[in-house]
Amino acid sequence: MTFAEWLWRLVSNFGLIIRRGHTHGRFPVLATYLRIELKRFFLVNLLGQKITSESMFGYRIHFFNYETFATLFEEVYIPDVYYFSSLSPEPFVIDCGSNIGIAVLYFKRLYPNCRITAFEADNATFKVLEQNISTNRLEHVTLVNKALYDSKGTVTFYVAPNQPGQLVQSTRKESLATSEAKQVESDILSDYVTRDVDFLKMDIEGAEDRVINNLSENGKLGFIKETVIEYHHHMTQNEDRLGAFLSVMERSNVGYQIKAPLVPPFRQGEFQCLLVYAYRLNGIV
Repeated sequence: MTFAEWLWRLVSNFGLIIRRGHTHGRFPVLATYLRIELKRFFLVNLLGQKITSESMFGYRIHFFNYETFATLFEEVYIPDVYYFSSLSPEPFVIDCGSNIGIAVLYFKRLYPNCRITAFEADNATFKVLEQNISTNRLEHVTLVNKALYDSKGTVTFYVAPNQPGQLVQSTRKESLATSEAKQVESDILSDYVTRDVDFLKMDIEGAEDRVINNLSENGKLGFIKETVIEYHHHMTQNEDRLGAFLSVMERSNVGYQIKAPLVPPFRQGEFQCLLVYAYRLNGIV
């Protein structure tokens, strides 16, 4: 990334937070983001320093490399898309695809007494996730070292070679240009949805169709008040499943909104990462 590209992204994100505010506080987020980005560009990218932990909002977060951490922070905190409103001081949150736990810390700062069940399939990443929960003495956080799928047992999981904790780890081989396969335990989310879920975050790199279908088949989709799902469209060029994915929600009395970055011109079969915000239609959530 050139200095001009880095500066343009930094200024754009600053402008976004200044215009829209932030649920964690406009100025605390701006100050934290600026510090992280200055370290990323000057200390890590230019000087080659290796930094494997950072402080943010009173937490200490550990990670494999600073570049991945900074990207995770930017994805979770800058758009503020995981915010939800709850009348309960102890809302129940499920984090599917937790990685090192950046979103867990986001939810815990939003609702310190919330109860979280977090899933992470990769063993090496899961150990860092455990470390972050332990280091910050977070209570009422249940960690599950399994991949979410539509069946129990084992599933082939693809990771970038010698790069633990990377953003893209998937049950879909085509999600990575180069990958190595491993077998991991799989589980079904519907077994964990035994009561109302105040918020569900899902970023599981291509398995979202299977998991949502399984929730619907087991009558559990209606238990979820609000969810934000990262939907991976055209993981293979001619694979069009978005309509079927959304129809599952429509049949289950779930409303939805979609956000997608527009980068013209359109190209047939181009991969898109969409954010789907879905909400239960019966009652105020």
